Amino acid sequence: MTAWTPPRSALRLAAAMSLLAVAATACSAPDPGPAAETTRPASQTDTAPADGGIGGPSDGGGASDGGASDGGGVAEPELHPRVLLATEPGGPRLEADALAAVLEDRLGAPAECDGPLDLDGGDPQTCGAPLGGESEEDAVWVGQGVQVPGPAGEGPRRAVLFTVDVRLSDEASLALGEDRVLSALPMGSMYGAAPVPADQLGEDALRTLTSGSALTAPVTTYTAVRCTQALDFSQLEPVECLGVRADGAEEPLWVLPGPFAGTDQGLIVSSPAA
Repeated sequence: MTAWTPPRSALRLAAAMSLLAVAATACSAPDPGPAAETTRPASQTDTAPADGGIGGPSDGGGASDGGASDGGGVAEPELHPRVLLATEPGGPRLEADALAAVLEDRLGAPAECDGPLDLDGGDPQTCGAPLGGESEEDAVWVGQGVQVPGPAGEGPRRAVLFTVDVRLSDEASLALGEDRVLSALPMGSMYGAAPVPADQLGEDALRTLTSGSALTAPVTTYTAVRCTQALDFSQLEPVECLGVRADGAEEPLWVLPGPFAGTDQGLIVSSPAA
């Protein structure tokens, strides 16, 4: 007998309601206490279709995988955070069909969105689509307008960041704000299987910003990145780091996990828009 799964409309309604509750939850929710470790096992790494995923290759080695977790102690199955970054979505407003087409192109599977998305400061929009890769399980994807670095001499460009199974904290919302640009780089299928140590995170964040193999145009503003905390991939929570400019000045950076659907895991680095 085929197991029953809730319809996409019900999933998307639940996601939309959870988005409305984010601010209240961040301000008033009681501390739930220590949570069970939910690090995504390496066996769940997706295989992208030829034109799927978020596009662009990994730049290969450099970062240590840090060792895999055995995933023990999880009481019941959970979705793990996944993201997709579409760097050439089109105009400043995507109608529902156009937004679904962007998601379909990256996942290689049908998608349906509940409405249009305004990329310049508009509210997030919910879509229903499979998780991607080998999974056919339906999930709620939330798309929102963000910015990515443009080529040298040009300003930021519009993009869409899709996330699944996440509630964005205040810090994460700041990292994705209108005055920030996002750089992204896949690192490897086992990257982030264990928390990335602070010193390695700084090195990898700098490479994410400057690599010619990144999914976004290079940011050459910084000569070093300093982090004081490890980065945990079990949730989409940023770590605050400092970017060191050539003149020695420092600027705040946010480094987020990049559990990219359809390609290797890596990093997303949020830096001030030029």
